[in-house]
Parts: sequence; structure tokens; C-alpha cells
Amino acid sequence: MVYKNCDYKKNTFKGICKLENASDGLPIRCVGHWAKDKYFYLGRYFEIFSSAMKDKWKGELYYIDLFAGCGKCRVRDTEEEIDGSALMALSVKYLFKKYFLVELVPSTANVLKKRIEKSSSRDRVNIIQGDCNEKIDEIIKEIPHRSLQLLILPDYTLHLTPCGN
Repeated sequence: MVYKNCDYKKNTFKGICKLENASDGLPIRCVGHWAKDKYFYLGRYFEIFSSAMKDKWKGELYYIDLFAGCGKCRVRDTEEEIDGSALMALSVKYLFKKYFLVELVPSTANVLKKRIEKSSSRDRVNIIQGDCNEKIDEIIKEIPHRSLQLLILPDYTLHLTPCGN
């Protein structure tokens, strides 16, 4: 089934496709064609960042994704399945010491948990369900002073207060 003329606003609930699941049988996020480029460049950045910083910070690299989603996306124009930012970060060559994945929608957070269970890095992943504006202090408390963090922050409305670490 090709979704080129799909009314994705009608056929999604909070971005999750209501028509069809991903190839793993779990729900999938419906995205536009631009997402493929976005995730390609984001994946390249993960590789560059993690390999360049791994020796300088002696394994104290932390990954924070404030809008983690369900882990998989389908490009509606082509039906291609691609990994979202959370799964991409788990697949980079030089792994982060800990991953903080925040997702607002409970059902989407549960889907992400199911996908993460298959990862060899699952013991280093903290999936936090809730509003990232309310959860950021909880995350900051878990990150050691003098560590390096990579924060993924899409261009959604977000209200963060400055903090030191």
C-alpha cells in the first residue's frame, strides 16, 4: 500500500499511523520525505560526535532525546521504514554511557520500550514517560558533573530553564 495521497492528519494519532504497523508488528510514526534526510545527517553526526569525543571524555558521554518517539518511522511517500533518533543512537559504533529517552505519550513510550528490549544496550537506557519540561531536572540529577551530553531537541516548543552541570 502506498500512502502518497494519505491524509496523514486523519490517519494518525499523535503522529502514529492508524493504518498499518511497522515490519516488527509494532506501531510506527508517519513522517514526510524530509525525515529521511534529517535522520541521515543526524546519524552521521552521532558517529562523528561519539568517535571524536570517546577518548577525550573517557566514556562519560550521555545521550538525551527529549522527544524520543516510538523508534521507527515510515516515510509516507515511499513506505520506507527508517529508524528514529533513539534507535539510531543505540546503533552507533561508540556507545554512550547512558541514554535518556523522554516520550510524552504513554502508548508511544511503551512501544519504544518494546523496541529497546531487543538492543544490547538496553541496560543503559532510561525511558522516561512524561513531559520533558517536567522531567529535565530528573535527568540532570543522574548525569555526573564534568561529563559530556548530546541533547537531541527537535524544533518543537520547549521551555527549559538554564541549569549547570
